[in-house]
Amino acid sequence: MIKNKQDVFNTLDLKEFTVPSLVKEPDKRGYLYLVQNKNYPELIKFGRTIDLHKRLQAYNSDQPEPNVSVIAVSCLLSNANIAEEKIIAYMRQICSPVGYTKEWFDVKYQTELESKITEAEKVYDSIK
Repeated sequence: MIKNKQDVFNTLDLKEFTVPSLVKEPDKRGYLYLVQNKNYPELIKFGRTIDLHKRLQAYNSDQPEPNVSVIAVSCLLSNANIAEEKIIAYMRQICSPVGYTKEWFDVKYQTELESKITEAEKVYDSIK
């Protein structure tokens, strides 16, 4: 402990009192979900989010009335990023996704996507 304030500038290297910045790790937790837009009932969207309420609000924000609703959601996963990547890669092998982000699928694949979400809950450590 330094008692004399004047000694601080004379005896200490103040650079030694710098706390290095922590490397912020990206938060990999999240939810996998399926949503459907009632204007496009033949399609479902698969994705991940850390806040499903905000995500749904974003989908519906420019609509005169809410058109997008959740049809399936996982429990909280420890690594939703990897789970999403693997499921999308798998789905692209069995069908052609639609849209710019390639995360919209024909509704006939709903059961397959729900099954993959259930598998992800087992593999990617569901957080209770």
